[in-house]
Parts: sequence; structure tokens; C-alpha cells
Amino acid sequence: MPERHVSWTAWFKAQGPERGRVPRDEACCPRIVRGWPDRGRFDRRGAELVSATSRGGSAIGSLLSRAGLSFDDQSVERGYTHHSMEQALPILRAGILLATATFALFGLTDLASDVGGVVSTRFRYMVACPIMLCFLAMTYPGPARRHVQALTSAFALVAGGLVAVAVLLLDGETSFKIAQGNATPNFMLATAFLALLPLATLNVLCIGLVFQALHAVVLIRSDAFDFQHVAISLGFVNSTFVIACCATFWRERLMRIAFAEKQVVMRERETTQAQLLSFMSLETISRVTDPSKSVADVFGEVTVLFCDLIGFTQLAERLAPKHLVELLTAIFSRLDELAAEFGVEKVKTIGDAYMAVTGATDHPANRRDRNPAEDMADFALSVQREAAHFSTEFGYPIRFRMGMHTGSLIGGIIGKNKRSYDYWGRTVNVASRLEATAAEGCIQVSEATFYRLHRTYRLEPRGEINLKGIGATQAYTLIERLEPGTVPADG
Repeated sequence: MPERHVSWTAWFKAQGPERGRVPRDEACCPRIVRGWPDRGRFDRRGAELVSATSRGGSAIGSLLSRAGLSFDDQSVERGYTHHSMEQALPILRAGILLATATFALFGLTDLASDVGGVVSTRFRYMVACPIMLCFLAMTYPGPARRHVQALTSAFALVAGGLVAVAVLLLDGETSFKIAQGNATPNFMLATAFLALLPLATLNVLCIGLVFQALHAVVLIRSDAFDFQHVAISLGFVNSTFVIACCATFWRERLMRIAFAEKQVVMRERETTQAQLLSFMSLETISRVTDPSKSVADVFGEVTVLFCDLIGFTQLAERLAPKHLVELLTAIFSRLDELAAEFGVEKVKTIGDAYMAVTGATDHPANRRDRNPAEDMADFALSVQREAAHFSTEFGYPIRFRMGMHTGSLIGGIIGKNKRSYDYWGRTVNVASRLEATAAEGCIQVSEATFYRLHRTYRLEPRGEINLKGIGATQAYTLIERLEPGTVPADG
């Protein structure tokens, strides 16, 4: 039985804060095992993109997967099929044209035979070549793009049948001797053509076996049947068939390897882009890549919030570093989700403090009939309510104190290494000082923010407070959002 792991938060909750200091010995604490259940990986040994959840399939599907001719992940297999169909049509058209030209040239050689293969030549030019050109015309309509393999397989089978008919006609009207091996070059060339067509390995194997059967029937129907010549002819055609199968197998396998590697590169690129966009906007990234432009912006009115975790020092003394980081990750990840919900932009985390702004960037969650201060107020109230859930989940009292201020702001990127978009200005300083002087579990706002919220929120005046480096400032405590129709109290 595999070892069962539980989260450290559940263990900590079971112990309770009154049990004393959490042991720092890793052997005493349960571990968190983080898996990637939906994340694919590229198996270099099998040269295929393997999904963590394998699919059940038939014996043929399992064999193809083991041979590297099928992806376990159905979505990846569909992507490869779509990708190969787009590349297969030009190859199929070129193959049909080449096969038609080859049939026409063989018609000339039929005329140069001993008696003159008039009937077989007429068959090649009046029947075989038009049929092949009809297949060429069938590759241009839209539905052909969805059935390339079926169309190519049908063309190959029809071409093989035309070769057999042409050989039999030539043998009937000339001194062309099938049993002496004169039909072998026709079937060898037809079999070799299978490797040039955009066919899957399994299709080439099946069609090639049909060609071998046609070749054997043609040889057996010959009047001058000679076992030794028949064996030699079959050996040549079978050798060509094996070479065609091997060539098709390695071609498809290499194509799948290239496609899988491309998918891995695309996934990594998307992951990198997503991580990069979490630090700065796409517009900012484009400006950063241009060395002639400086990234500096001025915002007329934004609302800045600082959120601080109360009792972080005592919590750090009780938890091992690894567990402390996991706790902060769980808390700040939830704050990130709330920020995305209310259209709030997370700027950064400073230790156990969380900095966010509204009004600096466009966000789909922002409505035009609201001001940025209201979005930040809703976010702050949600964080305050979420503190109770954190306390229940972790078994430790989690509380926040927050400070909000509305005003102008400067944003930009400075430095060369570890660059990120940051904000500066008096608005940031006032919000930080309001957070530092706020009561535990309260949301303290400035007078500028109060005038933008007092019509839709209930705020209580706290009086004039002295902020370090700022001076005397009128402060208010944000309590809750007012119900529709409620008359706001004068501040």
C-alpha cells in the first residue's frame, strides 16, 4: 500500500495552537505531495508525448503506441492528425501527378514491345490516366482535407489494380512473359510508390499486402508458369515491400517525434508567457523589448491597498520554514483569485504584506459605472471575510489589517536585472502608513478614498491620526457595503 500523505495544515489544525511549538524535524511532519495529473511529459525513449492518464484501447492501438505510431493522449493524437492532413494534400497531389506521368511513359514502352501493346497502351492513356486525374481533382474540394488518408488509400489500391490490368493486357497481345519476371518491375515500382505517398504505416502495410496478392494472382494466371521465376519475382517485390514499410515507419515516427517536440516547446512557451504576463502587461513587455523607450507612466487617480498579515512573527517561530512558505502561498493564492474576481491588480508581496492597485490598468471585471475605489473596497471586504475561512482551515487565528488611499501615481520599470513593473508616489506612502496604523482586522482608508465610497459603503470616522512622514491625516474605517436603498450616513 502506498504511504498516505496529508497536508500539514490538517495536521496543524488537529494539534491546535495550544499544543505549543510545531517541531521543525521534517520526519515528524506530514509531507505534501504535489502532482501534475493533467500535465503531459515528453518521453525521449519512446519518442512520444505521454499523458499522465493513459487511455484504454484495442490491441492494435496498444501495439501502435508501443511502436511510437500513436499518442496515448487523444487530444495530441487529434492534433497530429490535423497537422499531418494539412501537410499531406500537396504530397498526395505530387504523387498522383508522378504516378500519372509514369503510367504514360510505360505506355510508350508497351508500344516498343515485340508485337506492339496497342490495347495496353490505349488502356493506360484512355482509362488509367483519366482515373488518376480524377483522383487529383478530388483532392481540391473541402471534404478531401478531412479524409486524406482514405483518399490516398483508395488511390493506391486503384493504381495497383490498374497496374495488374495493364500487365495482363500486355501479356495477352504481345510476347511479354509474366512468368519470366517481366511483370516484376511494374509491381516493384507500384510498391515503391507507397513510400512516397502520405500514408500511415498501417495503411502501407495493408495496401502492400494487397499488392503482393495481386502480383501472385497475375503470376499464377500466366500460361508459362515457372515456379523458379515466380519465386524470384515474388522475392524482388517482397523486398521492395519491406523497404517501403521501413521507410514509411521511420518517416511517420520522425514526424511524430518532431510534432511532439513542437508541442512541448509550445507548452513551455505558453507557460513562460503566462508567467511573464503575471509580472507585467503585454503592452509593457513590448515597451521593455524596445531599448529606445523608457517604461514610465503617470496615473491621475488610482486606489492603492496594503494588506498585512497580523502575527506573522509569532507564526514564523511556530512553523518550519517550508510550512511557513506553504501557508503564505495558500493565503496569497486565494488573495490573487479575489483580485482577479474584482478587477484588482496585484503589484507584489513584501514579506507578509500584499500590495494591490485599481485604476492603473483596464480589466474585464471593471465596470464603467464604478470607480476604482469601489473595486478595491469590495476586494478588501472579501479578504476580511476570507480571514475567518483561513482560521478555520489552518487552525490558527488569521487576521489582516489594511490601508487604502486614492490619488495620483507613477508607474514604471527601473534597473536591468529582475525587472518588474512597480508604482511610486505619495499615494503609495499614504496607503502603507494607513495600513501600519490600522487596528487589527480593520480596513483603514484615507479621506480621499472616503469621499469616493461614502455613498455606497458604511464607514466610521476614526479621527485625525499622525502618519510618519506624512503628517496629520483624517482616517476612516471601512465597515461594509450598504444595501440598495440605504441612506448613507454623513462622514
